Amino acid sequence: MVAIGLAQLCETLPELRQAAAVKGRASELESLISAAAAGIDITDPITVLRRDLDAPDLDERVGLPGTAGGKPISELYECPRDPQCGRQARRSPGGPVPECHRDRATSRNMALV
Repeated sequence: MVAIGLAQLCETLPELRQAAAVKGRASELESLISAAAAGIDITDPITVLRRDLDAPDLDERVGLPGTAGGKPISELYECPRDPQCGRQARRSPGGPVPECHRDRATSRNMALV
């Protein structure tokens, strides 16, 4: 199993935060996000939390280099905030620029590689 970190969480954070808020577990989720940002492996606790929130399991390949699909390299984006995250995402032709969802108050467009 690959250690779960920011890259795997980022894409689903808005939905996960909403589910955690509904079930009164928002502070637990935010603590796990902070731990991941600090480089701590949160695989076990985030797996338990996601299951408790009825959220689907994370695709451990999400955000890892070489797993974003077969689009042209000019459409590859990476996290603009934190080199520890390492998330990469591909932009669909004509689609929105992928966003970083780490900070609750602000979303930021990811940076074109």
